[in-house]
Amino acid sequence: MLSMYASLMSMPRSLMAVATVALLLATLAPARSEPPNGRPALPLEPQPVLVPSNPLLIRIFKEESEFEVWMRRSERFELIATYPICAWSGTLGPKEYEGDRQTPEGFYAVDLKHVGVVGRHLRAIDIGYPNGFDRLLGRTGSHILVHGGCRSIGCFAMTNPIMDQIYALAERALLAGQNAIPVHIFPFRMTEANLKRHANDRWYGFWSNLRQGYDTFEATRMTPAVYACNGSYVVTPDAQARSPTPQPPEQCAGQPLTMAHTAVTGRIAGVRTPASNLAQMKRARSTSLRAAVPHDNVAECARLWRPDTGVSRQDWGAICKRLDFQPRRPLQAAHRSPRNILAPRT
Repeated sequence: MLSMYASLMSMPRSLMAVATVALLLATLAPARSEPPNGRPALPLEPQPVLVPSNPLLIRIFKEESEFEVWMRRSERFELIATYPICAWSGTLGPKEYEGDRQTPEGFYAVDLKHVGVVGRHLRAIDIGYPNGFDRLLGRTGSHILVHGGCRSIGCFAMTNPIMDQIYALAERALLAGQNAIPVHIFPFRMTEANLKRHANDRWYGFWSNLRQGYDTFEATRMTPAVYACNGSYVVTPDAQARSPTPQPPEQCAGQPLTMAHTAVTGRIAGVRTPASNLAQMKRARSTSLRAAVPHDNVAECARLWRPDTGVSRQDWGAICKRLDFQPRRPLQAAHRSPRNILAPRT
């Protein structure tokens, strides 16, 4: 560099200006490196990514505290993720009335009107309770959500980072044209052994009915059509669900037919969401991204540690975990051991 500077100083001023510009351009140009063998370096392969616009199906298992996301590839659905449920309240069994603090069980569906900002939850999914089946039985309740925050009273609570992933997949699938995302909620994995274990439960008949939808999806990996009539769910194959004019099953002939996954708002398969809802959803998502809300309260607490706090970073982290950021103990115990603990209904 010193010799180059000396050479510049010895040039006439006009040549010095040109040389100075050339030197600056050479300095600012991106560096290129060649591998030792002299062959040009290949570009880095991008990480494999999911196709988030493909149709989705969600399955929830309460006893196992598992949340499955399935994505349709070609004609069949494939499992792409299984997330742990951080908290759910109540015991095994369906939700019956407003305020019982129960999480529902059954077949539901989510459209664009049921995703977005709900109360303090910037990313929430309303599962659509009560559905047509619930209304036929006189069940009541509202705003049963899948949300972040890891605390639940009648909802399914995830950690905020997991909720971000679920919300992004659901939002993009709906914006890409999926009318509604089926949500199947089961008390446990509907195997013969599990049903036998609960043979004396008051909900055994209801769970046996749910198993029809479970078995149909397990066998075909295609979305079944689910109806509600005669006080039970009636499951038909996927081909019936895709029909523009679905015919009632034989056992439902002669009586009003209510699609089980039609929520209380009266949405029907095939009816597209107005463009105004798309714009509202995009605005809500933009607002949520700009909002300075911590992803996790314990992590936010840990970030407040400073060397002058008087305790070590490790002790500070332990203090944060002991604070009231976690699910309340009765609710947590109810969903961890639903067979042994009967949570009181209020």
